[in-house]
Amino acid sequence: MKIRKIRPEESDLVRKILGDAFADDPIMRYTLPNIEYYGKYFEDIFLKQFCKYGLSIITENLNAIALWLPPKVKLQIPSLPFLLGWGYHFYRDRNGLSDMLLVNRIITSWEKAKPTVDHYYLLAVGVLENDKGKGIGSKLIKESLNIYDAEEKAAYLENTNIKNIPFYENLGFKLVGDYQFAENSPKTYFMFRDGKSYS
Repeated sequence: MKIRKIRPEESDLVRKILGDAFADDPIMRYTLPNIEYYGKYFEDIFLKQFCKYGLSIITENLNAIALWLPPKVKLQIPSLPFLLGWGYHFYRDRNGLSDMLLVNRIITSWEKAKPTVDHYYLLAVGVLENDKGKGIGSKLIKESLNIYDAEEKAAYLENTNIKNIPFYENLGFKLVGDYQFAENSPKTYFMFRDGKSYS
């Protein structure tokens, strides 16, 4: 399986692949009331921040993507046009301001949970629905982890689906904490991988 860097002009593939891959994600379904915003979020944040670092990768068959940030780079919020559109739908379709504040609590909790050691950050990895279960996602992540291990750098992610914990554990990540932002909300699972253990 061939893997390459994804180019800025291919942002539509980010929207298509990750929008499809995260269609059943518990946190996405809770925080983004309109499913069309799933892919839009990833495309927006890719263009605003991720594409400039050149770490995000895609399979040659255009069926899987992983979005990475380098050490010491903080995840930015989406662009203002996206936030305005998302905020409108959220306010209209959900419980307005109170639920929007819950989303802010999620972001704050994620930031506080991040490890203090230098680490590469995996925001998202996704495979098109028809190609899931073929090992594509793990091969995509390993492509980057091999490089980070050679640098003896750690890797970190927020796993938003409990079903994916074994998947990441098989790649060397360990569960280091979790967070539930409301009584009936899904949890986020914080996962860390010490690159020095694999160098």
